[in-house]
Amino acid sequence: WLSSLLEGKASIPGIPLDQDRRWEVLEAWSRMPSRDPEKFAAALAREEKRDSTDSGKKWLLSIQAATASGESKLRTFERAISEKTSFSELRELAGSFSWLGQESLHPWLADRYFAELPKVIAQRSNEEAASFAAGFFPYSCEGSPAPQLEQLLQAGSTLPASVLRTLQSVRE
Repeated sequence: WLSSLLEGKASIPGIPLDQDRRWEVLEAWSRMPSRDPEKFAAALAREEKRDSTDSGKKWLLSIQAATASGESKLRTFERAISEKTSFSELRELAGSFSWLGQESLHPWLADRYFAELPKVIAQRSNEEAASFAAGFFPYSCEGSPAPQLEQLLQAGSTLPASVLRTLQSVRE
């Protein structure tokens, strides 16, 4: 049904499908694990061509980060730790990476997160590192990765204050 909206084959009476709503439809579709990956990728590529504005680029990053697939989550994480990724891009990726119900898509995340966090802290500003620390923290319904988190917090004096506050808040 969402693809039909984007293709103009379906509509919602009284609600025009402007550019922001088109991105909202794609964002909702991206979080559905049962979506047709090829059809979704084609729709996302069409929308990317249709809207090359700064806003469109932000939507695209956000949707790529939110997409319910393990492969997409890994690509998003790899992009986030890249030194080539701007702070603006990092913020979009971090803000859309974690969605309730997607924890099973990234079982590798806790180990990678705690291995990469010191590198991110060393390579980026405190604000960027805090954004990464919060957005990519390996939340889980089964509890936090307590041993790794506690070990990092014990070394708290070496962490930037903004990252330390972020990690302390996710522990609670």
